[in-house]
Amino acid sequence: MSRVFIESQYPAATSMARVLSREMYEGAFPSWAAETCGGAGGLQPPSLDIGGMVTIRNYALMLPGLAGVLLGFVAGVWCLTRAKPSLRGDFSWGFGLMWFGTMNVVGLPLYCWVRSDVALYDELYAATLSFTMCACISAIFALLSNCGRAGLHPLVHTR
Repeated sequence: MSRVFIESQYPAATSMARVLSREMYEGAFPSWAAETCGGAGGLQPPSLDIGGMVTIRNYALMLPGLAGVLLGFVAGVWCLTRAKPSLRGDFSWGFGLMWFGTMNVVGLPLYCWVRSDVALYDELYAATLSFTMCACISAIFALLSNCGRAGLHPLVHTR
């Protein structure tokens, strides 16, 4: 990551880091690197414009996105099909993994294909946030029911 990117994305954290330890900050993000590399601090991968709405970019995210889709749906179906009433949390883990797979299905075009100035980008962004929240809520319920299986009741206080 470049110094310019870090300072533009996290201005409060970088200013605090410069105040607390200027030498360490300068060692991690040297100013000469930003000057030598033209401010960006690194090589930007090329993007391929297809039509008016699609631009292929962020090539490195395509493989993890596809892996997330496969992991989410395969593991989610596995948890849902083997879930029994005696195994607490399996339904919630299954739904959480299915929401995770759906989040990756929507996130793949959001981060890799659709241009940010198109109206579809905002809709995909909202859908990704919604699916992420659903996955988190399902994971919270799964963890709470797993605590009940282990004899730890997080909602019941005993003395």
